[in-house]
Amino acid sequence: PARAWLPLLLTVGGTLELAHLSLGRRRSPDFAAPLSRAASLLAAAGLLIGAVLGALGAPGLAYAGCLFALRYAAAGRRRSLLIAAALLDASWVLLVLDRGWVDALATAGPLCLSVMAVAQVLRGSADARAIAAARYLAAGALYLTAFSQVIIDPTHTLVTLLLSLAGLFAGSLLRVRAYLYLGAGFAAATLGTNLLRFGFQHSQFWALYLTLIGLSVLSVMILSTVHRGRILATRARLRAALGDWE
Repeated sequence: PARAWLPLLLTVGGTLELAHLSLGRRRSPDFAAPLSRAASLLAAAGLLIGAVLGALGAPGLAYAGCLFALRYAAAGRRRSLLIAAALLDASWVLLVLDRGWVDALATAGPLCLSVMAVAQVLRGSADARAIAAARYLAAGALYLTAFSQVIIDPTHTLVTLLLSLAGLFAGSLLRVRAYLYLGAGFAAATLGTNLLRFGFQHSQFWALYLTLIGLSVLSVMILSTVHRGRILATRARLRAALGDWE
């Protein structure tokens, strides 16, 4: 019988939350505040009952996460956004476990993207170093997951390259250095890994590979010595262009 109360509690809590948002826009704080408290209590009661009975599952967590996301949209409280992200991530993990999915990228991708979305929303209101660290950790985990699949199975190369290009585009569009650096780095690592794999699989080209690598290193050393001034000037211009990026 207690399980039957769970959908009712969540439904009533969601209705009260929508009423709170509606009254909040109409500037009725006398009614909006009690409705907000009632919605919080009902949502907490629903989560507690669902956790104790094991009947909450991914849909219930996602529902609660959407409630807290609505609360953040209405009041702009950072705590509500963090709780919403945690609940939505937990619902995704439960869904993956229930379905028995084994693809690492499909599992970790939404979790990393949620962290990057939260960092993008909180930029300017939170500590800049914490936002940068969250971006590096989330994007790095996403790229490492995709790159590990490239090492095991070369058929994932296209997916990793597309993610790297998406990171470059996002970094240029949002003016975020973390996405730009990681996208460029993992694109180069993916291409280099596939070249090495091709060389190992076709030993007749291995001598050619080593020769080309040696000539490339020698050319870079010569050019860096001859055109040192131009290289330093280009580096300074690049730093100046990226100086105001996040």
